[in-house]
Amino acid sequence: MKDALESLKGIGEVIVTRYDNSNGHNYFVTFLTELGNIELMSVDYSQLTGPNAKARVATIEDGQLPSNFGRKSIGSSLINEYTIRDLQNGTPYYIRIRARNSEGLGGYTTAMPALLAPKEQPSTPSNVQMFNLDDDSIMITWQAPENDGGSPVNRYLIQWDTDEEFSNASSPNFHKELFLTTKDGPIFCHIINLNGVSSSIARYGRVIAFNDYKWSEAGSIVSATALARPPGPTKNFKVIGTSGVGIMLNWSYPTPSCHK
Repeated sequence: MKDALESLKGIGEVIVTRYDNSNGHNYFVTFLTELGNIELMSVDYSQLTGPNAKARVATIEDGQLPSNFGRKSIGSSLINEYTIRDLQNGTPYYIRIRARNSEGLGGYTTAMPALLAPKEQPSTPSNVQMFNLDDDSIMITWQAPENDGGSPVNRYLIQWDTDEEFSNASSPNFHKELFLTTKDGPIFCHIINLNGVSSSIARYGRVIAFNDYKWSEAGSIVSATALARPPGPTKNFKVIGTSGVGIMLNWSYPTPSCHK
């Protein structure tokens, strides 16, 4: 029965369940293809045979269209491409398609990937700053873009150069890609280690964000020069009682770090 119904024009996909009764069988048919609160169909059961052979149509539950639902009919078999517009940025959508000929509608095919969200280029990283740590290193810090373009930022490209035009930015020693984990943020940083010969030359820095769709434009250009400065806080400072009159101290050298 399922195959026979689905071969009819405009029926689409159905689920057919058969139950035994004292005179034969009851068939329960659920129609799956059309969405929303549609009108009841009419049924002609005048050709059914057998004791009390009847058919009726009933509403089990009023249908409701999914939120943000839309549809489009394309009237030409020569068209095999269509762009859906005015969607909500960052909202995932399911998309399906089916064909029609003189005999009716075929079954739906779900798009691959099954769930896809409209995305765009993220905005530039915010609050980009650069400052010296000591006479051989400088640090660049930044925060996430205000607009991620509809997809979380998962990578940053940090570039630095002695040239404000960043002519050397593609060279290995003038950039760094930072891949994010769920534990990273909300403030990010990278320490740039310099060689002693050129450490006194000012460095320019910038940060670019990637959201698995497009790279952002380069953020604000900042600059700093490596200079000696007072050391940072001593790290891992611990005290241990050694006797009734003694305490042992233990600590680590203050080294620059992106982590508190």
